[in-house]
Amino acid sequence: MERTQELFEKIEGYLNNTLSQDELTAFEKQMTESEALQQEVEKHRALHDALSDTDVLAFREKVIKIGKEIKAEEQQSGSGFLKFWKIAAVLLVLVSVGSLLWFTMGSKDSSKELYAEYYKPFPVEDVTRGESVNEKLKDILSKYTNGQYDKVVIALEKWKDSIGKEQVKLYLANSYLNTNKEEKAIPIFQNVSINSQYYENARWYLALTHLKLDQIPQLKQVLQQLIAYNGIYKEKAEALLKEL
Repeated sequence: MERTQELFEKIEGYLNNTLSQDELTAFEKQMTESEALQQEVEKHRALHDALSDTDVLAFREKVIKIGKEIKAEEQQSGSGFLKFWKIAAVLLVLVSVGSLLWFTMGSKDSSKELYAEYYKPFPVEDVTRGESVNEKLKDILSKYTNGQYDKVVIALEKWKDSIGKEQVKLYLANSYLNTNKEEKAIPIFQNVSINSQYYENARWYLALTHLKLDQIPQLKQVLQQLIAYNGIYKEKAEALLKEL
């Protein structure tokens, strides 16, 4: 696949939810027809994840700035002053690395870290056990299990008005969570009835959605509901609430 500026902008627009509805429809259709495009989207998503750490970005910017300053001094100053700059640069890098390691290893307060700790995709076996599942749905669930969430979203969105099984809707919502479309996941989780056997599952994933979006007041409210519900997620909800 030829990597053009236009393709780059389309992929970035898709991941950042800035495409128009027509552009989104056309792009998703193109993805269903191109395995290479799907792989390119996943590469961009992985890059987004890697660059989302603001501590790493700040550190990188400091190092780049130091490099530019050293180069300028090399051109304008004598060796003694240049030596001073190099020593200062090394000290700043060491301090920055130490701070980065401190925050990475010593803090678990960030929403991102807590989300990574607590989030596990809604398991396929909970849907298929003891049921007769048609071949198309089996194929979709296989893609879900393999982490091909873009494909799952494309397939299940076509059925979203006719899906009768709430647990299948949870797969769509989980796929939204894994494709940076959290706002689409929220109403699915919210609309699961308290009388449904999947109510508690939906509430737990709703809590994790708020966690991923760093919506702490909403998160605490849902966690308190889970604790009051006194079901299978009570202990996890209590543990997460204590870490906020």
